[in-house]
Amino acid sequence: MLNDKLKKQLIFVGLVATVFYIACFALLEVHEFTNWSLLPFVESLIGVFMGAGAIAIITGIILIFQSSLQSQQEKSQEVFEEKLKLYKKVIHQLAEAFRVQKGEKISSITEEEKLDLFFTQMNVALLSKPKTFRSFSKLVNDLAEEDGSLKEDASELLLGFILDARNDLDVQEKMTDQD
Repeated sequence: MLNDKLKKQLIFVGLVATVFYIACFALLEVHEFTNWSLLPFVESLIGVFMGAGAIAIITGIILIFQSSLQSQQEKSQEVFEEKLKLYKKVIHQLAEAFRVQKGEKISSITEEEKLDLFFTQMNVALLSKPKTFRSFSKLVNDLAEEDGSLKEDASELLLGFILDARNDLDVQEKMTDQD
């Protein structure tokens, strides 16, 4: 990705070249070269330079535009991959939390799991769209009772978060209520 200083320099050089070529075109149009034996040669030479300059300017613009698009696509791809890893981690974390552990009669969330979910929530805040973050925050906040036991609607909250995560990733068509 081009840094800002290089972009400004390229824009400046492009503007100077554009002004130079516009001035040359204006000179050819306005100035009358009468009684000069080299006039056809100079006119054709200026025309060749003008054409080459125009091609160079257009090529430069295309390269800058392509570089900008490519860097945006690479960034989007990296963010997508990180989101996918994060959402898989969330599912794995919550699968462990929902699982009845040895010595437990019902599923419960330990203080350590709550702390892990809090830091996962920070990662979700960093990478996700606001709706997905709100959904995950609601899930984390309403997941368990004070004693750590899972609430009855915990699985519904998890499903709501997963649906929002799917929309955030934009991996498939939206699901209907029937799906």
